[in-house]
Amino acid sequence: MPLTVTAQIVDTGSAQRAERKLVDRASTLRVLESRPYDAHVENLSATGCLLSSSVALSPGTRIRLGLSGGGVVEGTIIRQLGNLFGCEFVRPLTREQMQAAFGTDALVQGRFAPALEATAVIDAARWPRPLRATIMIGLAVLSWLTILITIEMLRS
Repeated sequence: MPLTVTAQIVDTGSAQRAERKLVDRASTLRVLESRPYDAHVENLSATGCLLSSSVALSPGTRIRLGLSGGGVVEGTIIRQLGNLFGCEFVRPLTREQMQAAFGTDALVQGRFAPALEATAVIDAARWPRPLRATIMIGLAVLSWLTILITIEMLRS
Protein backbone atom coordinates (compact mmCIF):
# COMPACT_ATOMS: atom_id res chain seq x y z
CA MET A 1 0.00 0.00 0.00
CA PRO A 2 1.61 3.29 -1.15
CA LEU A 3 1.96 6.17 1.30
CA THR A 4 1.08 9.71 0.07
CA VAL A 5 2.53 12.80 1.69
CA THR A 6 1.34 16.34 1.01
CA ALA A 7 3.94 19.02 1.64
CA GLN A 8 3.34 22.72 1.89
CA ILE A 9 6.06 25.36 1.78
CA VAL A 10 5.49 28.15 4.30
CA ASP A 11 7.70 31.22 4.37
CA THR A 12 8.02 31.91 8.10
CA GLY A 13 9.84 35.20 7.49
CA SER A 14 6.92 36.79 5.63
CA ALA A 15 4.39 35.50 8.15
CA GLN A 16 6.06 37.53 10.88
CA ARG A 17 6.42 40.75 8.86
CA ALA A 18 4.20 43.61 9.84
CA GLU A 19 1.95 45.18 7.24
CA ARG A 20 3.82 47.85 5.28
CA LYS A 21 2.50 51.07 3.82
CA LEU A 22 4.10 52.91 0.94
CA VAL A 23 5.41 56.25 2.12
CA ASP A 24 7.85 57.63 -0.48
CA ARG A 25 8.69 60.72 1.62
CA ALA A 26 11.83 62.60 2.64
CA SER A 27 13.20 62.15 6.12
CA THR A 28 16.29 62.79 8.25
CA LEU A 29 18.57 60.22 9.86
CA ARG A 30 21.44 60.37 12.32
CA VAL A 31 24.10 57.77 12.93
CA LEU A 32 24.57 57.80 16.71
CA GLU A 33 25.06 61.47 17.63
CA SER A 34 26.42 62.64 14.28
CA ARG A 35 25.05 65.42 12.12
CA PRO A 36 21.73 64.86 10.34
CA TYR A 37 21.70 63.31 6.87
CA ASP A 38 19.00 63.34 4.22
CA ALA A 39 17.12 60.08 3.77
CA HIS A 40 14.07 58.91 1.85
CA VAL A 41 11.64 56.48 3.47
CA GLU A 42 10.23 54.15 0.81
CA ASN A 43 7.86 52.12 3.00
CA LEU A 44 7.02 51.83 6.67
CA SER A 45 5.71 49.22 9.07
CA ALA A 46 5.34 49.09 12.83
CA THR A 47 8.58 47.10 13.09
CA GLY A 48 10.79 48.84 10.52
CA CYS A 49 11.17 50.59 7.21
CA LEU A 50 12.96 50.61 3.89
CA LEU A 51 14.95 53.77 3.32
CA SER A 52 17.46 55.16 0.88
CA SER A 53 20.33 57.48 1.65
CA SER A 54 23.67 58.56 0.24
CA VAL A 55 25.26 57.81 3.64
CA ALA A 56 27.18 54.54 3.83
CA LEU A 57 25.32 52.38 6.35
CA SER A 58 26.30 48.79 7.01
CA PRO A 59 24.19 46.11 8.71
CA GLY A 60 24.37 46.51 12.48
CA THR A 61 24.59 50.32 12.37
CA ARG A 62 22.34 52.03 14.94
CA ILE A 63 20.43 55.05 13.64
CA ARG A 64 17.80 57.55 14.68
CA LEU A 65 15.18 58.32 12.01
CA GLY A 66 12.72 61.20 11.92
CA LEU A 67 9.20 60.19 10.92
CA SER A 68 7.42 63.40 9.97
CA GLY A 69 4.46 63.60 12.36
CA GLY A 70 5.43 60.32 14.07
CA GLY A 71 8.44 61.46 16.06
CA VAL A 72 11.99 60.11 16.10
CA VAL A 73 12.61 56.37 16.28
CA GLU A 74 15.72 54.34 16.94
CA GLY A 75 16.59 51.44 14.73
CA THR A 76 19.26 49.11 13.46
CA ILE A 77 20.21 48.61 9.82
CA ILE A 78 19.64 44.90 9.11
CA ARG A 79 20.25 44.75 5.36
CA GLN A 80 21.70 46.80 2.54
CA LEU A 81 21.38 46.72 -1.24
CA GLY A 82 23.20 49.63 -2.88
CA ASN A 83 21.78 52.78 -1.32
CA LEU A 84 18.64 50.98 -0.03
CA PHE A 85 18.63 49.97 3.62
CA GLY A 86 16.32 47.80 5.69
CA CYS A 87 15.89 49.21 9.17
CA GLU A 88 14.40 47.36 12.16
CA PHE A 89 13.06 49.60 14.92
CA VAL A 90 14.25 49.02 18.49
CA ARG A 91 10.64 49.39 19.69
CA PRO A 92 7.70 48.79 17.36
CA LEU A 93 5.64 51.86 16.50
CA THR A 94 2.30 52.29 18.20
CA ARG A 95 -0.86 52.46 16.13
CA GLU A 96 -0.99 56.23 16.74
CA GLN A 97 2.60 56.68 15.53
CA MET A 98 1.86 54.64 12.40
CA GLN A 99 -1.18 56.73 11.59
CA ALA A 100 0.61 60.03 12.28
CA ALA A 101 3.88 59.19 10.51
CA PHE A 102 4.09 60.98 7.18
CA GLY A 103 0.36 61.72 7.33
CA THR A 104 -1.30 64.81 5.92
CA ASP A 105 -1.48 66.28 9.44
CA ALA A 106 2.30 66.59 9.37
CA LEU A 107 2.18 69.09 6.54
CA VAL A 108 2.65 72.71 7.43
CA GLN A 109 -0.32 74.76 6.34
CA GLY A 110 -0.14 78.49 6.07
CA ARG A 111 -0.43 81.55 3.91
CA PHE A 112 3.07 81.97 2.56
CA ALA A 113 2.28 84.41 -0.26
CA PRO A 114 -0.78 86.51 0.64
CA ALA A 115 0.09 89.06 -2.06
CA LEU A 116 -0.37 86.39 -4.71
CA GLU A 117 -3.74 85.37 -3.28
CA ALA A 118 -4.99 88.98 -3.45
CA THR A 119 -4.80 89.05 -7.24
CA ALA A 120 -8.07 87.69 -8.53
CA VAL A 121 -8.04 85.51 -11.60
CA ILE A 122 -11.07 86.08 -13.77
CA ASP A 123 -12.24 83.11 -15.74
CA ALA A 124 -13.27 84.70 -19.04
CA ALA A 125 -14.51 81.40 -20.42
CA ARG A 126 -17.60 81.52 -18.19
CA TRP A 127 -19.15 84.42 -20.19
CA PRO A 128 -20.61 83.72 -23.63
CA ARG A 129 -18.46 84.78 -26.59
CA PRO A 130 -20.91 87.44 -27.94
CA LEU A 131 -21.01 89.15 -24.53
CA ARG A 132 -17.19 89.16 -24.30
CA ALA A 133 -16.94 90.63 -27.80
CA THR A 134 -19.47 93.37 -26.96
CA ILE A 135 -17.58 94.30 -23.79
CA MET A 136 -14.25 94.45 -25.64
CA ILE A 137 -15.69 96.65 -28.41
CA GLY A 138 -17.40 98.90 -25.87
CA LEU A 139 -14.17 99.38 -23.93
CA ALA A 140 -12.26 100.17 -27.12
CA VAL A 141 -14.86 102.80 -28.12
CA LEU A 142 -14.81 104.26 -24.61
CA SER A 143 -11.01 104.49 -24.71
CA TRP A 144 -11.07 106.36 -28.05
CA LEU A 145 -13.76 108.71 -26.79
CA THR A 146 -11.64 109.50 -23.75
CA ILE A 147 -8.64 110.25 -25.98
CA LEU A 148 -10.69 112.47 -28.30
CA ILE A 149 -12.26 114.41 -25.40
CA THR A 150 -8.82 114.93 -23.85
CA ILE A 151 -7.45 116.27 -27.15
CA GLU A 152 -10.44 118.66 -27.50
CA MET A 153 -9.90 119.94 -23.96
CA LEU A 154 -6.23 120.59 -24.64
CA ARG A 155 -7.04 122.59 -27.81
CA SER A 156 -9.40 124.96 -26.03
